Amino acid sequence: MALKGHFLWYNFYVKLIAITGGIATGKLRELNCIMHQKIKDEILQQFKELSAVNDEIFVEAAVLFEMNLDKYVDFVVVADCPDEIRIQRIISRDHLSYEEALKRINSQMPRSEYLKRADLVIDTSGDVTKTIEQAFEMLNKKPWCGRI
Repeated sequence: MALKGHFLWYNFYVKLIAITGGIATGKLRELNCIMHQKIKDEILQQFKELSAVNDEIFVEAAVLFEMNLDKYVDFVVVADCPDEIRIQRIISRDHLSYEEALKRINSQMPRSEYLKRADLVIDTSGDVTKTIEQAFEMLNKKPWCGRI
């Protein structure tokens, strides 16, 4: 989903945190309040526009629960893998140390909470082909149809 200008600001904000290694907790909370509300407003506006022409709308939102957007969706899919794999992927992608990657994961909602709130979990611990197969299987079965 394109978030117009708000996405650019959010992307800048995420990169700023990655580059600087973080923002002081108070400042981060303040920035989250500003950005999350703008992003949430844009997502809800796009939901409204898209629902006029589509029966099914998919949104990718890494902070779905943190922004309380889960109350606006009928079905939640969580992409999951063990923390050690997440840490290695963060190290590889963002060129962080093990400690920095662990700190990033520990600043997020616990994995167990995501899994508890999920309607469906896609295991991303294998190769990308396996993940794509699971995604297509989900799209073919449409497990959300009985809930809408």
